[in-house]
Amino acid sequence: MFAVVLAVGLSISIAHASDEISAPSSQLVSIESKGMLIPACTLPGETRADDVAPGHGSCVRASKDRWIIAYQTRSWRGVDDERSIVYQIRKDAPDGPVLKEGFLAQSINDWDPLHDGSKFVRQHGHPVIFGVPKGALIDGKPAPNANLFVVKWRIVAIPYDPVVKQIHRDKSSLFTKTQGVQWMQVRLNDEGNDITIVQPVKPFRQKGFETGDAICSAKPTVMNQTFVPAVAFDHACTQWADVNHFAISGEIAPLKIAYNATARLYEYVETGPLAGGPKQRLSECSLARFGGKWLIAARSGGVSFSLADDPFKDFPTPVPCPEIPTHSPLTVYTCADGVTRIFTGDGAASPYKADRNPLYAWDITAMGNVLSFGSPKVVFDTFKAGLKFRKAVAPRVDFGTLFPPFGKTQIVAYRVAPRAYNFPYDPPRKIPPLNAAEKPLCGCYYSVLTYRDVLPEPWTFATDNR
Repeated sequence: MFAVVLAVGLSISIAHASDEISAPSSQLVSIESKGMLIPACTLPGETRADDVAPGHGSCVRASKDRWIIAYQTRSWRGVDDERSIVYQIRKDAPDGPVLKEGFLAQSINDWDPLHDGSKFVRQHGHPVIFGVPKGALIDGKPAPNANLFVVKWRIVAIPYDPVVKQIHRDKSSLFTKTQGVQWMQVRLNDEGNDITIVQPVKPFRQKGFETGDAICSAKPTVMNQTFVPAVAFDHACTQWADVNHFAISGEIAPLKIAYNATARLYEYVETGPLAGGPKQRLSECSLARFGGKWLIAARSGGVSFSLADDPFKDFPTPVPCPEIPTHSPLTVYTCADGVTRIFTGDGAASPYKADRNPLYAWDITAMGNVLSFGSPKVVFDTFKAGLKFRKAVAPRVDFGTLFPPFGKTQIVAYRVAPRAYNFPYDPPRKIPPLNAAEKPLCGCYYSVLTYRDVLPEPWTFATDNR
């Protein structure tokens, strides 16, 4: 055991982390905002004319020159008005030309999940996508699981009033009966211009728990979704891991997804130990490699961290980090230069005293046994960017999502949206409705991280074809 000391002097004892942590030096030289990555969805029912805007998304390299983005759409009918999951095939770069756009899961307003005639909005949100690109080599050999990608998202039923066109947060048992995580598996087609579905949408449940109340070996009945894609857990990239949270108990646990060579599909095969609970409610987790160990971050009324040699064998209790007093959604990634960074807002650092504006990035580094955080770097600020939101509608920048590297650069995509809706926000906030000039400003934006050197590509490829 050793002590991890935050800059404020908080001492944290982390079990099963016997070696000193070493972290590489930052090669980040600039963060430049580029505007909207996805200006509008083109699909029926999800366009700007339908009063819908793109939300945040996730990206995977699909081949040497193809990329798949999975993103969600949103509207302004109430709190967290999440709608559909959409994919794009892009050419040449993550922000290159769009070759194809299509639905993965489509929202409807008359869903009857209880089979009793009741009608609800079917919401989908927080998509993530991961996998090994087509044609990728590992140790100079073709990867057996190349060109197979997993997409996950959350699903839930939300009450809807079609007369006033408003959604309402449910205060009954509807949430516990309908909240879950779904997944599907896809391949890039031979032409490189679309996907082929190889596992249709189904509930994300651990193998052996396909039926019954418990969805995995940890015995929870309601799961919610991480904001970050799973990361490769072994060198061969046949095992992947992320950390999800369980919405009733306030607990989190690592999940392992493994490639089955016989079925030629991934399976959810293992759930690690639980952390959190009623006295320390944890949610919205990230998992990242950090100095030869695993760093787990969770939203906890702020942010809490845990370090583990292997989170499936022992998962130390996450410890609150007062140095970043965020009340915003947060994501943690190990970036292309090997430095682990947290992306979130922080009202204490914001010139507007706004928890979600600007979006910041902090380097997480270590010297010996001391874990510390660099100065916050601005990823995006709506006001400095000149977006003409009224301050009264409280514009937000959140859900920072890191894309795979490309040359010397790496994209961070994020959602820009206000707290305002199509109607006045409930007291005591007294936020006015969003106006027609502000809605076109909402959407999926991106910034580009530029590193000092061209960094080694995560993948090498057998051929130059798609």
